[in-house]
Amino acid sequence: MTNNSLVQLMRIKIILEEIEKNYHPTISQLQTVAMNWLLDMSLIFDDIKTDISERSITRDIKELREVFDINIEYDKKAKGYYINSMHPQKEDAKDALETIHLYFIKKNFPDAKSYIRFAPRKAKGRELFFVILKAIKDRKKVSFIYEQYEKHEQTERNVSPLGLKEFKGFWYLIAKDDEGIKSFGLDRVSGLNIRLEKFAYAEDFDIDEYYKYCFGIVRYPNDEPQEIIIKTTPIKASYYIANPLHPSQKIIEETAEFTTFSLYMYLTYDLIQELRSHGKCEVDVIKPEGVL
Repeated sequence: MTNNSLVQLMRIKIILEEIEKNYHPTISQLQTVAMNWLLDMSLIFDDIKTDISERSITRDIKELREVFDINIEYDKKAKGYYINSMHPQKEDAKDALETIHLYFIKKNFPDAKSYIRFAPRKAKGRELFFVILKAIKDRKKVSFIYEQYEKHEQTERNVSPLGLKEFKGFWYLIAKDDEGIKSFGLDRVSGLNIRLEKFAYAEDFDIDEYYKYCFGIVRYPNDEPQEIIIKTTPIKASYYIANPLHPSQKIIEETAEFTTFSLYMYLTYDLIQELRSHGKCEVDVIKPEGVL
């Protein structure tokens, strides 16, 4: 038997994706999209109800606004719904709903593992979230043992926690010590404790702004963003068009043989590693010279 709450969350995901297409769908159009999805589901699950009222769609939109904090508004002129602004909450909501989508598949398809291969996802430090968030809220420093994989050593750290950031499935603590702002992989943190010592949180610090020109979690404090030009094969170009390296990414030349992209970013270790991972014959850095 399917879980009605899970079905509703899946339906909310469908509605969000439809509104995101930016054609100002009406309640009636969203109702049709949801009903078509339910009809597809009913081919697999006998207990799925394929009828849905406009009132239910209105309630789903309300959930997107109030629970997922997505600014969905109604355009009287276009007579349809749209997302008022591009903001982090939308991406966070999409990630959460995508996780629910995968959970739904795993829960309701016992034989899914026979023909679907999911990448393993572990907590990787999420169990430390509430301790870190409490320390940030109370403006208290934290101490922990940090293992550096490169040096094969453990060191004790005392830092002022500023926030948390995810990159490629790993969570990082963004914190400040005597040397400046640093990132610490939560999968390498042990013995985390909140200290009695308080710190003055920089109210003007914003993680999104701090990493505005970054790919990944490494940022060198004295660096300045610069124009980076990369040349790729058509296949790699398709990959980067579907998965942009950065919001500043744009195509400056495109032929049958290659595509050239321009980016305005920090040239960080994470970015260099990403570009190197494809091989110079697939992705080459034209500017600055000598990177690859």
